[in-house]
Amino acid sequence: MSDLHEIRARIEARQQRAREAAPTWGKSVRVGGVDITFTHQPQVGRWEAAEATKVFVYHENPTVVLRNCDEDLDVLERHRPNEHREHCLGCPSGIDWRKCPEARSLARRYGVEGADGG
Repeated sequence: MSDLHEIRARIEARQQRAREAAPTWGKSVRVGGVDITFTHQPQVGRWEAAEATKVFVYHENPTVVLRNCDEDLDVLERHRPNEHREHCLGCPSGIDWRKCPEARSLARRYGVEGADGG
């Protein structure tokens, strides 16, 4: 499985995008010549979005994303490799870190190559 640092970098990049978006949450922003307002009830100006898109945008609001990223970083911290990068410190059986289900799940979630355990 890919490196711990790559997983952390992807989580932190998502966190940064959410922090940057937070000040505009609930305000109208112009995207591609269209005014869009994302609030608890997404209102999309002249842009006709599918209901599924509106629901997705609602659930990806910065507060939710930041909370999810914090949790992902906590999981990554608990399920990190030992100093010799051999065993997972969070798994009771002390399995090989590259096979840790929690680390593999995070790798898949963030699109890090090798998430299949290879």
